[in-house]
Amino acid sequence: MSGSYSYSPDIWPALITFAIVIYFGAYSWRRRHIPAAKPFSISCILCVFWVMGVILELSAVHVYTIVFGVQFKVIWKLPAAASITCFVLQYAGL
Repeated sequence: MSGSYSYSPDIWPALITFAIVIYFGAYSWRRRHIPAAKPFSISCILCVFWVMGVILELSAVHVYTIVFGVQFKVIWKLPAAASITCFVLQYAGL
């Protein structure tokens, strides 16, 4: 991919979210013996890729690069939502 990206201050909330999700994923993986910790850490991993797509989209300059960021983001929405649903169901004990 030969798209161009530039800095934009709009990516700071996404970068903070990226760091927080990585921290929560690592924290929950270290405590994976607790019920529902494994689905939560898997959800965090999938959400990291989703947030990475948001960062790509926000920092893109050309239209085709923005489209790539949107497509990358959309790929990770369904697996992330499914793993979050698994986490909620296991956490609730269902």
